[in-house]
Amino acid sequence: MHFISILVDMGLGKTIQSIASMSVYHDEWPLLILTPSSARYHWAAEFNNWLGSGSTINNKKDTSDKPDYPTSDNEKSDSCEEEDDAIIEPKKPMRLLKESEIHVMVAGKEKVFPTRDTRIVICTYGLATSLVESGKIHVGLFKCAIVDER
Repeated sequence: MHFISILVDMGLGKTIQSIASMSVYHDEWPLLILTPSSARYHWAAEFNNWLGSGSTINNKKDTSDKPDYPTSDNEKSDSCEEEDDAIIEPKKPMRLLKESEIHVMVAGKEKVFPTRDTRIVICTYGLATSLVESGKIHVGLFKCAIVDER
């Protein structure tokens, strides 16, 4: 499981740092967010703000088809001292989230994944305990998690 450790001082942008860090692992989602009940809707709003399909921050069209890494030996920098046999291509960028892919759990009777498209599950600590006890959340269900300590 991937956990990201973020500083605990207020006002440093921990939520944004956590979202950005976990977006690197988007291929390994679904992502679990454990948070106090007072912050669960804040997390949903921040995911929509930063990674949502309606986001004004990330919803920019890239008109260039050119990759931002060298594609041939001719394009490599002259400062490279060693010859690489292969170029490691960057990870495929994360596609932006639909609101329906973010699920804020409010009751233990709900399904953890209400739709097969659910990519983020936001759950309070108290609810998580009962979901673990009932077997709805178990080891291996999530590979990535953010634990909010507000």
